Order: sequence, then structure tokens, then C-alpha cells
Amino acid sequence: MCVGETLVIEVPQTDEGGDFRYVANAYMDKSDVLSKPVNEIIEAKKAKKKSKAPGAEPDPLLQLTFVALKEGKCVLFVDVSWEDQEEKLCLKHSLTTPCAENTIARIGAIEVEVQKPTGKQDKGSFQWWNGEKWSNKKGPAKKKGKKK
Repeated sequence: MCVGETLVIEVPQTDEGGDFRYVANAYMDKSDVLSKPVNEIIEAKKAKKKSKAPGAEPDPLLQLTFVALKEGKCVLFVDVSWEDQEEKLCLKHSLTTPCAENTIARIGAIEVEVQKPTGKQDKGSFQWWNGEKWSNKKGPAKKKGKKK
């Protein structure tokens, strides 16, 4: 990326049912190359109504926006956890001990290289990582293979 461009990482704020809140923390080695994250809550778009069945409201996403400040390399990762919700989870499911599953997930480590801006300026296109490659469309990569 070039100086002035941004890296955006989106994380959910709650679980699928909206019962348990997630906490996201970003860690980075050089905050002079990339800025500390700016947090912005993005309301998820509602799905188009195909039937009259009531559905769950879409979960708002938290966008962590990192701005490239100067040339260099920075390694960052984001921890997403619900460990502060264990007591609530135990009460809901009548558990006597904490959950044995992991309560923290990590996005990264991501190494970001910031370079000098080139002569031509991009028009601000948003690129999404779909798990396989960078894409102009948000969402998972399309499955390859023949339909049966």
C-alpha cells in the first residue's frame, strides 16, 4: 500500500444470536508506519425480503481502519474475544465450569509494507480479501467445480 491509503479489517460485534458481545483489540509493532486503528460501527444491510418469515437483524460490524503514515513495514494482528462473556454463557446454559473451547480468535499476523505514492493516483477503489485473493466484491470466494 502507499502512504495515505487505508487498511480496513471488519469484525462482528456479537455472535449469531446477538446474545454475546465480542471485543476486538489490535496489536502492531510500528504505530509510526500505520496509524492506530480508528473504530467505526457499520450497520449491516438488511437482506431483501423474499418471504414474510421474521428473520434476525443483521449484526453490525466494527471496522478497524489503519492509515498508512510513512514508508516502512508494520506487522499487526487483531484478537477477537468473548472471554468476558463466559459467566453469562455459563448461566444461560447451566454450566458449572467455564467453556472448554477457545474464547479468543486471531486475525493475522499481517505484514503491511507501505511505499512511496506512485505518480498515478487510484480512484479509491475498495479491495476485499475473500480468503483466496483480493477482489472488488465483498464476500467469500466462489466455489470452483461443476454443479451436479
